[in-house]
Amino acid sequence: MFGKAGNIFKKAAAWVGGGLLGVVAALPFAMYIPWVQNAVADAAAEYASKKTGMDISVGDVRVKFPLDVSATDVQVIDQNGDTLFKADDVKANIKPKPLIDKKVEADNVSLKGAKSQHRQSQCRLEQQQGRCGQCGAQGRQGQDEL
Repeated sequence: MFGKAGNIFKKAAAWVGGGLLGVVAALPFAMYIPWVQNAVADAAAEYASKKTGMDISVGDVRVKFPLDVSATDVQVIDQNGDTLFKADDVKANIKPKPLIDKKVEADNVSLKGAKSQHRQSQCRLEQQQGRCGQCGAQGRQGQDEL
């Protein structure tokens, strides 16, 4: 009934569908491209800043296969201009399976040149002593070097 026009339409639909499928399949691999990593990190820091009302910034971010993440110049500044957290280098091995449930779990987290300043109203480290005690953070008011 449609003749040549029908064949052309089918071919075009196949190319468009195949192209879209190719793009979707390539997206996970794009996370290993440095400029994509930095763009995603900047967008995530901006989103977190808006949601928390704090100034959150991250320098360079690198993701190595499978999910070994490192970030430089990480900083969290509250609304009063106080630096709550600053680290020269943060590294973590992210577990992939919990990401499916929109959770982030990490193994082997390391911090270099990290400093933390907190108040009990801002950070409840005393209540989280079990988890925070493992990375060397102290659950008291004041300033800590991690």
